[in-house]
Amino acid sequence: MIVAEMVAPFIYNNSMHCTEITVILQAAKKQLTQRMEKLNDKMDEQKEITGAIRFEVWVLTCSV
Repeated sequence: MIVAEMVAPFIYNNSMHCTEITVILQAAKKQLTQRMEKLNDKMDEQKEITGAIRFEVWVLTCSV
């Protein structure tokens, strides 16, 4: 019985610590997901710009 009473606070503290870590990891996941979405959008924009530049170069090359 004494051992159980001594272990209970340890278990409680570990449980609280795990909960805090879970919250921190969820926030990090959300932030990283948002950053990845921004990067994907920027990559899509760069692909469009690259395609437009290639088309312009092709047009200029054909007209020479």
